[in-house]
Formats: sequence, structure tokens, C-alpha cells
Amino acid sequence: MLDVGWHKMTEKKKLKVKIFDREYSLLVENQEIAAELAEYVNSIMEETRDELPDQPKDTIAIIAALNIAYDSQS
Repeated sequence: MLDVGWHKMTEKKKLKVKIFDREYSLLVENQEIAAELAEYVNSIMEETRDELPDQPKDTIAIIAALNIAYDSQS
């Protein structure tokens, strides 16, 4: 289970999210924010898959991660 609490000692809640056709169990402080972030990541992954349908999943994941990083800088 992935702990996305970013080093704080507060109560965490379980949250299941689906990203790129896989389900992940997370421990989060704020379920609403974590769910929104998971949806954002999923949407970028799906957009990337639509733009690059012949690429393997790992390539799609790397391109999507770069797009997310770029978006966070602008």
C-alpha cells in the first residue's frame, strides 16, 4: 500500500483509486485531494494513450509523467 502522506504524523485513511486500468490502495490524509490527483493522473495517462496508441504502457507512463511535471511548472 502506498503511503502518500508526505511525512506528517496524522491519521491516514484508505483510498482505492484506479489509474490506467489498475487499482491502487493508498493511505492518504485527504481523500478528496488524493482522489482528484488520481483522476488527473488517469486522465493524462488516457490522453497520452490516445495520442500514442502504438506505444507500450511504460512509454505512455513516462510521457504522461513528463507532461504532468511540465504542467506543474507552468
